[in-house]
Amino acid sequence: MIRLVFLFLGARALKPIWQLLTAAGVIWMLVGVAILFDLSDGALSVALDTLAIFLVVEGLVEIAAAISVGLRQHWIDTLRGIAFLFAAFLVFDVPWDNNIGAAIVFGTAFLVDGLFRIGSALVIHNPRWRVGIIAGLIEISLAIGILMSWPVPHQLTVPFCFALLLLTSGYALVRMALPLRQLPEGGSITSLPLYAARNWQGRVARPVIPANGDVWAKADEVLNVYVWTAVGSIKDPERRILIDRYVAAVDKKGVISTGHSALEMPPDLYISHYPFDDIDHSPDASGPFSRRDMRMM
Repeated sequence: MIRLVFLFLGARALKPIWQLLTAAGVIWMLVGVAILFDLSDGALSVALDTLAIFLVVEGLVEIAAAISVGLRQHWIDTLRGIAFLFAAFLVFDVPWDNNIGAAIVFGTAFLVDGLFRIGSALVIHNPRWRVGIIAGLIEISLAIGILMSWPVPHQLTVPFCFALLLLTSGYALVRMALPLRQLPEGGSITSLPLYAARNWQGRVARPVIPANGDVWAKADEVLNVYVWTAVGSIKDPERRILIDRYVAAVDKKGVISTGHSALEMPPDLYISHYPFDDIDHSPDASGPFSRRDMRMM
């Protein structure tokens, strides 16, 4: 997620504040460490209960607003309100259930995500498949520990997972912020080391765009970026919620489409990141196709 945020903001906006970002990441990690050291004294229960109350209020407001304007048109707000109430139930320290509900939810989430990481690494087999398997095994180990109430008891599941989130996100922020100070003017954010493992640049060094060159002289030229989702790139699709939008869509004949992106500078330039001769992927060919694409990424 931090990689995606950095990519959207760009080097020009982030490089001047690299020190602030580094300090924020360090503080983030220190808060996570403090929470881990402070789990045993119960002082966090008051803060967690306060957070749960705010979540309850927010959930009730969302549901009430959706009911007042019509559930049929605003059902997504109702779902959001229910999600807030469910999160409040997980965060709230209820003595009679020993917070087993939160332990089951978080443990199951870690277990499912770990199994998914291992399965996807074995199926797609990209260059970092071993890292994916190791990350999946770590998540499965955390899931077993949370479900077995060792080394952290069930009532401390929420602050423990929150501390892990702060540690990992703070570490990622520091790893992204420190190399910014050495990034040349006009350099791409994808030249940072954290993007190198995912092959964002195709293992090719990209030229630095001059900060004050003639390339920026024509202010009236507009560059449009189009992202054609899988379901938007195929005719007569069979609907599969979320999958057909972000992963792949299948039409009535079983042809698979993965979507593509394109660049346009009107009126003369349109670059499509998709073959000129359209590729139809049958279900039998989708497995090798996905493996080949992941090796190219």
